[in-house]
Amino acid sequence: MSHPASLEALPQEDRRFPPDPEFAARANARDDSLYENAAADHLAFWAEQAERLDWFRRWDRVLEWDPPFAKWFVGGGGGRLNAGVQGLRHWSQICSATVKAAPRSPSASAAP
Repeated sequence: MSHPASLEALPQEDRRFPPDPEFAARANARDDSLYENAAADHLAFWAEQAERLDWFRRWDRVLEWDPPFAKWFVGGGGGRLNAGVQGLRHWSQICSATVKAAPRSPSASAAP
């Protein structure tokens, strides 16, 4: 199967669909520098994001691009993400935040 060397044959899309302001206010990424860093060097940006995760086997290359096909976090036997650890880490952060935010009752600190 052959594929074109460029994506010029695809239609151009320039419309923008901004999110609802209430939805945007609850976004995790509110700092514009995040977007600026991604635009300045997208491979370094995604490498930095990937380093925040636990990997069984680390990847060698951030992106393998053979238009129109893209493979992310490849090489070294292929990056293998430890999804279970990621889920537990996220769950523990939620539980920790919930416990810290929960109001303490006067009887909770009283000795039996």
